[in-house]
Amino acid sequence: MQYYIWTDDEFTNEVKEVLIERAKAGVVVRAIYDASNAPVLGNSISAT
Repeated sequence: MQYYIWTDDEFTNEVKEVLIERAKAGVVVRAIYDASNAPVLGNSISAT
């Protein structure tokens, strides 16, 4: 995935859960976002 607008919806939550699952399985998962979206994301993404 190269670019994605992260919103609080069903699809995004599913993607987030899969990324968390893979990270717990040992896969290196990286998410880079710009500061303009920081207030929107809040605490929805954090290190596992």
